[in-house]
Amino acid sequence: MVLPESSSLPIKYHYGQIAVASCASVSMLASGTTLVWIAYKCFQEYQRKAYIQRNHRDVFRSNWTTTILIMNLLLSDLLQSIGFGFSFYWSKTGNIYTGALCDVQAILIQIGDVASGTQPRALYIGNNHC
Repeated sequence: MVLPESSSLPIKYHYGQIAVASCASVSMLASGTTLVWIAYKCFQEYQRKAYIQRNHRDVFRSNWTTTILIMNLLLSDLLQSIGFGFSFYWSKTGNIYTGALCDVQAILIQIGDVASGTQPRALYIGNNHC
């Protein structure tokens, strides 16, 4: 990627943004595919238990708390990586402007940060104290 002519960013920041955005892309791909895979497996398990309950009249109670908390953790990582993915845009334009796009990026990163910090605590409390 070539630095635009009208860029006010120093070259080291330009390459730093490319590195951050590249890592965000890998994180986005990994957390997104894992989230979809877990959701698919949960749907399969729900269908299997519904079939058994319908045909055998057994009552199943399943604890989905851990699965839902892990999915929330993956979702927070996905939001954070989408926010850091905006660095491709800033690198392409060569400037960082304040405005709606900057605000959206900040909100996504902050929501991902807070959720990534609270979900492990919720997992610990849910698994060890309940």
